[in-house]
Amino acid sequence: MAKKKQKSKSKPKKTAPLQKRSGGEAGDFTTIDRRHPQSLFVRSEQQEPTQTGRFLATALDANPAATQAMLRELQDDIGVRRIVSSRDGGVFHMPDDAEAMVLQSLGIVVLNIDPTQSAALASTARGQSKRKHAGFVVEPEYYCQHAGRSQSTNSADYLRGYRDALDQFIEQPTQDEKLIYEPELDQREINLLPESKLPLQTQWRSEMSRSEERPSTWGLQQTRVDVCPLSGNGIRVAVIDTGLNLQHPGFEGRVAKSVSYVGGSAEDDHGHGTHCAGTLCGQESTTVRYGIARKAELYVAKVLDRNGRGMEANVIAGIEWAINQGCRVISVSIERGVNSCSTGYSTAYEAAGLRAIQQNALVIAAAGNRSRRSAGILRRVSAPANTPSIVGVGAIRPSGHVADFSNRTFCQHGEVDFVAPGVEVYSSDITSDQYRSRDGTSMATPHVAGIAALLLEQDPGLGGESLYRRLKELSLMSSELDPADYGHGMPRAPL
Repeated sequence: MAKKKQKSKSKPKKTAPLQKRSGGEAGDFTTIDRRHPQSLFVRSEQQEPTQTGRFLATALDANPAATQAMLRELQDDIGVRRIVSSRDGGVFHMPDDAEAMVLQSLGIVVLNIDPTQSAALASTARGQSKRKHAGFVVEPEYYCQHAGRSQSTNSADYLRGYRDALDQFIEQPTQDEKLIYEPELDQREINLLPESKLPLQTQWRSEMSRSEERPSTWGLQQTRVDVCPLSGNGIRVAVIDTGLNLQHPGFEGRVAKSVSYVGGSAEDDHGHGTHCAGTLCGQESTTVRYGIARKAELYVAKVLDRNGRGMEANVIAGIEWAINQGCRVISVSIERGVNSCSTGYSTAYEAAGLRAIQQNALVIAAAGNRSRRSAGILRRVSAPANTPSIVGVGAIRPSGHVADFSNRTFCQHGEVDFVAPGVEVYSSDITSDQYRSRDGTSMATPHVAGIAALLLEQDPGLGGESLYRRLKELSLMSSELDPADYGHGMPRAPL
């Protein structure tokens, strides 16, 4: 993952971003130091992703003095006056008449300004670029979306996953399968790999050693969760998504608090958030166990609308809220495409991930579903998973192969950290029968988040970085496999 960012001697010491595995395609990334003025107003090379018209201003030092200094400069140079704060009576939605909303603990200001003010803001940014140390960074805000996949648009992967699952349940070998090397996938030309060999396969336990409870999903079996004695008891976890089916029996008595950043209640009118929350901490249905940290305390922030779309500032505000609620694990199955490594990563997302680490928490996000490996198309890890202090999760099928849609490491600051089950994942939903299967790196993300909650129950003293290292220690991986696809491998629950 990404190397530690360089520190300016004139700045006070801050908690370092996660020391992730360095890597990526040679010559395909450009290191961008967000303290350097060239990073101001970073722009995408293509029309996608779409900008919202708002801006995110992030202080380079997330302390009250630096935030106030940034606000004063915005007021003096741009004329920003109508300001609300995330601490003012629990503001969870930016009023239409507000020009700025301050996320106090992150040192971020969301700017909703007119074209004249936008021109002045650009002029201010150019003026900052002439100074040795800019006090804050300004970036355009983008729309984002959930990182789930429709099975109707992924039928080949779905059918392969279904076939693999049937084959494995029938065979159920009792010994660890050897990790098989597959030729590295070329960015320009990819042929479908043979499906007979399993590149990432856990030990399938005999019936004697399997859990005596009702059957578990293939993801819980692959990650050893079904035989792990831990339940996440007492650990606060957050799902930042489309909300939650608050009446679902899988979460009865489990929801500690919920908020909405898109108006109305946190009730899920899409289904994606309920599905992710189910894998993270849902209780079992009458037929199968699908949830990992079944006794964790759940916090829900609805930041995406009924279409599964939203604005990045709301996602960041949801992360801030979860941190302030004392959540130790924050699951974000949301993505925004990254068109070029040269655009770098979002300073605002990095501020949120870094703040979480400082509070002994960890933000875990989906690597994104923009690849089409079967067609020779590989895409970069999406935001916010591409930031140094946020964990990026790719998806695998029951065979252990990387899912066709799962994104890959190309950029220095945009890496796959781990992989987890992400095809034909059964969990809670808002459907009439309350359950369904979905595909996506969205589904892989709560597997890793749930295991993180189990590790915190086992050792509550783990901080954000030490929790990340523990996940690495428990990951199934081989030096023969390409970290660009698998990261550190698939985390497994402790036994």
